[in-house]
Amino acid sequence: MKRRHSASTGRASLHRVGVTVGLWLILELVSGCATYSEKLADVRLMVDRGAYPEALDELNDILGVDAVDELPDSWKGDRVLAVLERAVLLQTESEFELSARDLSNAETELELLDLQTDVVGTIGSYVYSDSAEDYHASPTEQLALNGLNMMNHLATGDLSGAAVEARRFTDMREYLDSIQLERS
Repeated sequence: MKRRHSASTGRASLHRVGVTVGLWLILELVSGCATYSEKLADVRLMVDRGAYPEALDELNDILGVDAVDELPDSWKGDRVLAVLERAVLLQTESEFELSARDLSNAETELELLDLQTDVVGTIGSYVYSDSAEDYHASPTEQLALNGLNMMNHLATGDLSGAAVEARRFTDMREYLDSIQLERS
């Protein structure tokens, strides 16, 4: 009788140790992940100082590319947001064609993210932080992207591209208006 008790006690202790080690490992992994804002803190400081070329170099490092004329091979994590940040900086530096390219590609990736389910991110946001989930742009953010990209196309004299962005802007604005009317 005594042996059974010690065997079940041993299994229970082993189970508790396993659970404790598992939780510890999860907490270590999660606590080591920097948020998007933390990753871009240096970039924002450079922008505040007006050091746009240095900020672009830092964004390129975050994206895993060598230069602004490259797009990332992978769009995992927060790379979509970093490409959007780079697009705005490129626009500031009057690199309108590169900015338009970044905005168009990032917008496409944001649309693809909206169609995907993020099970791991959902669990991570419940356990750790909302930053664990894939980013989903709100309709007003998408509206702003269309306006920014329309300006890029106008600056380069691409009236056809500007017209496409203007149409997308108008469609999104009308959609937002219809939602607001339904709520009233």
